[in-house]
Amino acid sequence: MLETILGDILVHDGTGTAGFYSPPFGRGGEAAVFTIEVTYRNGTPILAFAVEHKNAEDTSWSSAGSTTMAATGVKTLQVSALKEELRLKFSFNTGLAGDFVNLLVPAPMWLPF
Repeated sequence: MLETILGDILVHDGTGTAGFYSPPFGRGGEAAVFTIEVTYRNGTPILAFAVEHKNAEDTSWSSAGSTTMAATGVKTLQVSALKEELRLKFSFNTGLAGDFVNLLVPAPMWLPF
């Protein structure tokens, strides 16, 4: 999901409880700015986007930061105090089964602090 050209399509399953996760990846800095772009929406879903992180010895993931998108466009999320491993999580806060979004997620901009 981090380096797509045409984007990824996420489809609402009707419950909104299922999450879509990126593969885990190592951090490139102590902080980062993540950008997501929703290029198309079908229906009226609200997409929730979170950056989760953990250290190798941790048994579960925790949220480093999150935001939501209720329209097409670009949104950024700055997170700091990042642990060793990261993953992206997408889920739907509202919407109906079959609603979907097309999104682009470029590589994060790593910050040294």
